[in-house]
Amino acid sequence: LGVAATQEQVIEAFGERLAAIIGAHRNARVWLSKHGNKLEPLGFPGAVYQVDTGENHSGKSLQGMARPVGRALARDFGVPRPRSAWAAWRSAYAPAEIAFTLRERREKRRKARAEG
Repeated sequence: LGVAATQEQVIEAFGERLAAIIGAHRNARVWLSKHGNKLEPLGFPGAVYQVDTGENHSGKSLQGMARPVGRALARDFGVPRPRSAWAAWRSAYAPAEIAFTLRERREKRRKARAEG
């Protein structure tokens, strides 16, 4: 499909896969396994990408504090974990991210009061 594909064309092209794995990547491994597709190591260096960036079809965005790389993510994607719990915490909850998150929460409360 091209970038100008309509919603109907996307739905027709991807069928069940659209809701099952394209719209919810976290379900991909189980869905693919149930349909006879076993995931294998890439065999070359790869990357984990962040979803919900606002550049995707859903229009969602994720900003502010993140979660540190946990054991499951590291195992599933072969991502090295920080050497210490402090390094993991610092990479996810740096001062700029904490400040951004607090500003966002304050703004949501302000809007809710104004609407309420």
